[in-house]
Amino acid sequence: MRELRHVPTAEQLLSYSWPLDALVAGARDGKDAHVGELARRFGDRLLARLYALSPTLAGEIVTDTFMALPDKLVHYDDRGKFEPWLMGVAVHLLRTRRRSEDRRRETTGSSELRNVPGSRIPGRTLEQQEIVEQLLGALPARQRQVWELLETGFTPAEVAAMLTLDVNNVYQLKNRARKTLRRAAREVLGL
Repeated sequence: MRELRHVPTAEQLLSYSWPLDALVAGARDGKDAHVGELARRFGDRLLARLYALSPTLAGEIVTDTFMALPDKLVHYDDRGKFEPWLMGVAVHLLRTRRRSEDRRRETTGSSELRNVPGSRIPGRTLEQQEIVEQLLGALPARQRQVWELLETGFTPAEVAAMLTLDVNNVYQLKNRARKTLRRAAREVLGL
C-alpha cells in the first residue's frame, strides 16, 4: 500500500528555492507566502533561543515577530545578517511584553516583596527594579543592548552576531557600560 504524502503547491515548490533577499523583499511588501517561508526557515531556531529566555512567552513572541515582520523590515539593512537581526526584533518584543506586564502588575498589585519578572534577583521589590531601570537608562542605547543581552544569558559571540558587531566590540561596550553604571549608581544611590 502506498503512503499518502503531502503534495506541495507550485508556489511552495518555488519557495524552497527562493533566495533570502527575495524572501525579505517579498515579506517587506507584505506577501504572506514570503513571511510564511521565512517563518518556516527561521521559526524553530528563534523559538529555541526565546525558550531559553522565557519558556512561557516564547511561542507567542515568535508568532508576534512574524506577524510584525513586514512593518519591522522597513528598518532592516541587508548586510547578510538576517537571522541575528530577527533575533534582535524578537528580544525587543519580549522586553516590551515584559515591561507592559510589569506596568500592569504595578498598577494592580501592592508594593510587597515579590519576584519581578525578568529579574535575576529573587525578592527584588518594584522600587529596587525601578532603580535598576533608572541606572540602565543612563547607558547609551548600544551599551544597554549589549548589557541586557549579556545579562539574559547570551554569550558575547551570540550578542556580536545579533547586533552585527565584532566580539571585541561587545567586550568594550560591556566594560564601558560597567563604568557608566558605577558612576550612575554613585549619583543615584549617593555612594
